Amino acid sequence: MLDHAPNPCDRMSSPPEFEILPEQAGATLAAVLRSAPEGVPPGASWKDVKGWCTRGKVQVDGANSLDPARRMLEGERVTLRLDAPKQSAKRIELVHVDADVVVVDKPAGMLSVPVRGRDPSCLAERTAQILARRERQPAKPLEVVHRIDRGTSGLLLFARTPEARRHLKAQFAEHSTERRYRALTSGVARSAEHHGFLMENRGDGLRGSWGLHRPTDDPPAADTREARTRVELLERLTNASLVQCTLTTGRQHQIRIHLSEAGTPLAGETVYIRDYAGPRVAAKRAMLHAASLGFTHPSTGARLRFERPDAADFAALLARLRRFTGGRHGTPRT
Repeated sequence: MLDHAPNPCDRMSSPPEFEILPEQAGATLAAVLRSAPEGVPPGASWKDVKGWCTRGKVQVDGANSLDPARRMLEGERVTLRLDAPKQSAKRIELVHVDADVVVVDKPAGMLSVPVRGRDPSCLAERTAQILARRERQPAKPLEVVHRIDRGTSGLLLFARTPEARRHLKAQFAEHSTERRYRALTSGVARSAEHHGFLMENRGDGLRGSWGLHRPTDDPPAADTREARTRVELLERLTNASLVQCTLTTGRQHQIRIHLSEAGTPLAGETVYIRDYAGPRVAAKRAMLHAASLGFTHPSTGARLRFERPDAADFAALLARLRRFTGGRHGTPRT
């Protein structure tokens, strides 16, 4: 005889998995789980269900779903894994919202948009869910205007209508937007203007600038893309530096590539690091932060500009580097 009531959070031998039925479409994930589908512990409280979601115990179509209030779609498959490692939801801050645009402060470590299909854990879909709850209406997909790397923190812009997207995409194509990033580098950077043509494969499987890895007098190939980054040295540190990078163009990994090719890769860089032999600053991600974003509003024509302070991990590493510089102990190395 049991001397205590069954705990709905006890580990199960095999994770239950079920499909959202037509009559469940539109219900929240928490409500569906509390309805106790086959294999889900009966009698779970709202607190139990919320905890499963926010700790990364629930997957929808194979991706962690951290939001217990997300509205479900018919045919989605839900899996409950009570023994999954704990994960915490990254906080998303909406910096500006109106009928046409949304400006978001992206946490580092989160995809901007799905790699393929749907991904409820990516920034675009989580932002859409936040807006739906705030405005008390069904979630509507956001229109992608630009992207920043998974490891990069800071400002990202979404459009809310196809017309707004067209206006904003035209501004990015005309290079009339303002995009400034703060970066921490290994090695002491120099203020410089980096201008070249990026290629998918420079000759060793990595993206890079035409003619640098394999020198050539030939003009850039037709499939290369012009890339221009202005780097300003803000602070010289011991074997490291704080720089501001202003983008004219916005190619994939552009800042990472230009800084690496200049001999000062990002602190925490793991890809564009092969040619660097100097002391490396240890970091859990590539230390790049989208600090300011400016654009013309697609409906009003007003010029908008937003700024965000350094992400917490960026600020902590900068403070640590400053302490090393002040004490002349050198920088931490990998």
